[in-house]
Amino acid sequence: METPLLKTNGLTSKKNIAFMGTLVRCGNGKGIVVNTGEKSEFGEVFAMMQAEEAPKTPLQRSMDILGTQLSFYSFCIIGIIMLLGWIQGKALLEMFTISVSLAVAAIPEGLPIVVTVTLALGVMRMAKRKAIVKKLPTVETLGCVNVICSDKTGTITKNEMTATILVTSEGYIADITGAGYNDKGEVRIRKCDNTELARTAISHMLEVGCACNNAVIQNDTLLGQPTEGALLALSMKFGMYGCVEKYLRLQEYPFSSEQKMMAVKCAPKYDESPFALGIVRLLSSRLSSSQALGG
Repeated sequence: METPLLKTNGLTSKKNIAFMGTLVRCGNGKGIVVNTGEKSEFGEVFAMMQAEEAPKTPLQRSMDILGTQLSFYSFCIIGIIMLLGWIQGKALLEMFTISVSLAVAAIPEGLPIVVTVTLALGVMRMAKRKAIVKKLPTVETLGCVNVICSDKTGTITKNEMTATILVTSEGYIADITGAGYNDKGEVRIRKCDNTELARTAISHMLEVGCACNNAVIQNDTLLGQPTEGALLALSMKFGMYGCVEKYLRLQEYPFSSEQKMMAVKCAPKYDESPFALGIVRLLSSRLSSSQALGG
């Protein structure tokens, strides 16, 4: 029996709460949403990140250093001028006026304007290369970058997997066309002696792949793992729709790094014979020599 939700306790005592983004190692389950947005744990972390000040760009740090140096040298020179005037016996008010004038003249008022215009020209050049930059200092930051590191999956690619070649245990080989989680594509069997036997072997293999699968494709959108979605899309291209509905899942053995496979125990819904009730469908969740996936 599950313990009641205790929102007032610390994170260590929330044994029956799973946070969004947590990877589930194995098994299935259902849950209810208790917090969203800023009230969730991820929202609190995001709020803490927003409270932190953004680091200064290299240009801003250089401008700060330049301003500090100008101020230091100008005040040193002004101090020397005031000391010489005092030694010569000139009035302090006159020397103070001269010092203020020199301090104002020492500050380059046109420097911010020159920097802004230069950065604006950089933004225009980036726009011609189809790169929109919202903040002006970002242009100078990009110019200081030597190495760009990015995650390929989901950033450069679409985070999709597609079956491209199919090999059955009988040795039949087929090429699969099309991409995405849909039925747009064909399964082209390579030259063989008996096409009917090849189609039967492929049908049996895809039936196993659909039965041992927890993914769902709805309106060309995948709900589940990309590998399992690729198998469902492959079966759709072969004209096998809803074949998993013919079986009743009795037990599931989730994928583990030790077993290196996922297994389900199924029984046909429309066949109650003693021989049919003991059917066990096995499928390696990682494609082995029977399937090859291309990302």
